[in-house]
Formats: sequence, C-alpha cells, structure tokens
Amino acid sequence: MANESGDDHSSQPASTDGLDFAKFELSLHGMPEAELFRLMKTLEEQALVAVQDNADDSELFAMIEMVETQVEKRHPGQAMMPYKQWRETRGKS
Repeated sequence: MANESGDDHSSQPASTDGLDFAKFELSLHGMPEAELFRLMKTLEEQALVAVQDNADDSELFAMIEMVETQVEKRHPGQAMMPYKQWRETRGKS
C-alpha cells in the first residue's frame, strides 16, 4: 500500500519465502484496483525472471492466481481484460 510519501511497498513483494497465503489473499480484498494491477504487473515480471533462472516459482504463481481471481471477482465475465487494458495504457513504465 502507498504510504504518505507515495511509496508503494505492497506491489513489490521482496520474497515469497514463508508467505501466509490466507493473509495475502485477505489483503487483496481491500486493495484499490490500480494497486492490484501494479501488483499483478510486478508478479508477472518476477515470474519471467524466475522461469529464466529455473527458480522455484510455485509460490509466485500461486500469488498470481490469487490476484487473477480477485480481478475476475471485481469484473465478472471479463476475465483479465480490465488488467490487460490497464497494462497497455498505464502499466508500460
């Protein structure tokens, strides 16, 4: 979440070691849409690196699945289209 200085720490998970999945999923429910989309973009970037490095990415892909589920709950019947549109227009940086 963004703090008063504007830093957005929640969309850049440093590590998934020992991740509490229930806590992570609960945090997604109250997350503003733009923050949820930034988190998804960050997780996708980390997943690409993990795959290239042959790293254990199972927790990372579980997090991606939880974010996808949250996006789909917010936009029923649209799959990931709202995120894809955001990524094309605002997520390129």
